[in-house]
Amino acid sequence: MFLLSRTIRHDAGAFMITPLRQYRYSAITNTKLRDNYNLLQKQSQVSFNPSKFALGFLDSAVGSKAVSQGFKIIKDNPQIKEALKRELADTLSKGWEATTKQYPILKTLEPMRIVQSEKGRIAQAGHLINKIEKQEIHTQREATKELLSKIVGQDITNANDGVVAQVSKKNIAKMLSDKAIAKSVNNGFSALEHIEAVQNIQDLYQNSTFKQTYKDRKGNNPNVLIHRYESIINEDTQALITLKESVDTNNKGTKIYTLELEGLKPLR
Repeated sequence: MFLLSRTIRHDAGAFMITPLRQYRYSAITNTKLRDNYNLLQKQSQVSFNPSKFALGFLDSAVGSKAVSQGFKIIKDNPQIKEALKRELADTLSKGWEATTKQYPILKTLEPMRIVQSEKGRIAQAGHLINKIEKQEIHTQREATKELLSKIVGQDITNANDGVVAQVSKKNIAKMLSDKAIAKSVNNGFSALEHIEAVQNIQDLYQNSTFKQTYKDRKGNNPNVLIHRYESIINEDTQALITLKESVDTNNKGTKIYTLELEGLKPLR
């Protein structure tokens, strides 16, 4: 999911995401993980080979670029997910030990009794993929908290209107909350895509465009203003960023409060 350098289109042109996200993968330098990631990228562009895809996806580690890329591919391509389930089900027929040997990522899960029927194994394979995704979401969340802790309290200036905002640990936790993620999921995105956007909040806010300001409708606090910004991620996606500004003379300041992904095209 993390790309060390990725071009994002924006009204003012294109900009490169800074290497802020490099932290997540600074420790992942072995050739196998790099090869697996490259294999998954290739598989998403050429004729699909279930065996090679499963190898690139399930022979990696939770939190790696290969796993993140794999989940993005199967989200966007349900037929590939079905093929992956069948490939994993075939391997499960050889037993749990043989399966974990071929796909080391499964070693992080509790051993399971393999169902004898093909239909049952396909269902088990789907269950295993879902469990791995939950682990990946947890890993990404925790890594994002640590990653963004480096910018807590720092001024982040919007390049278009000069508005300065900050993030706190509380703001980061809110952006990564189940409720915040659910909003993006309801808009057709995955939890992992939402978390990736949060990882990029500094870049996204800096290059976002102001849309509107309104009063604090929820808290009814006369000393609070809510500002909405939009940041284009790609031709299909934008991030809706909410700022909360305190105009209280004793507690002035603007915080990046929430983030939500929204499609720029009708959902498929």
